[in-house]
Amino acid sequence: MNRIDPPQIAVWMLERLTPGTDKDALAGDLLEEFRLGRSRLWFWRQVVAAVAIGWCRETLHRKTLLVFAAAWSMLSPAWWLLTLRTELHANFVGHVWRIPWPWSTICYEALNLTTDLIYIWAGVAVFLATYLCIAKRVELRRFSRSLLLSVPLYIVLSEAIGLVLFLLPIEVRPIDRRMLTLIGQITNVGMVELVDRLPTLVTLLYALWRVASPVKRKVGGIAVG
Repeated sequence: MNRIDPPQIAVWMLERLTPGTDKDALAGDLLEEFRLGRSRLWFWRQVVAAVAIGWCRETLHRKTLLVFAAAWSMLSPAWWLLTLRTELHANFVGHVWRIPWPWSTICYEALNLTTDLIYIWAGVAVFLATYLCIAKRVELRRFSRSLLLSVPLYIVLSEAIGLVLFLLPIEVRPIDRRMLTLIGQITNVGMVELVDRLPTLVTLLYALWRVASPVKRKVGGIAVG
């Protein structure tokens, strides 16, 4: 029975996460190969490769989105420092930690999440200001959905990156926050700092991708656009 039924999560990834118009044919070929005797591990490898290659190919076709998302994510440490200084000046953290546990931890994490998402959504707004001059229109429903879906995506990516950095044997040096500068934060491009920018980069790229994708319309029963 396991040989007949492929992993359902992998099938879902193949159908929902693979870009392009030929994903149905690809899914059919992989399912046929699986039922001919391929292993579940083989099926997973093919799905991951298909998703990765598909998104790499699509990204190369939209270099503007990638360049903007990369540039905006590189500036994110400066935003972190600005929000940190604001929180310290207004003693937000002090007020939060006076709340009984576990609400204090929940409020603190929600505060950090909100400030991070504001920065990502600001990036979407800045890009759309230019995109509207070219496309002249943006589908409001797609725009709102991209903002909503960016929330769970950013949470998952942040937790995953945090877990990876925690498990890696990296020596964490104490930071003197008084010595931090905006320029220094932006130009700090060590391996850990670059990895720490990944959630912002991927979430912003995903949101922009949904908003800036051409809207398909049906003409005579055929989707075009």
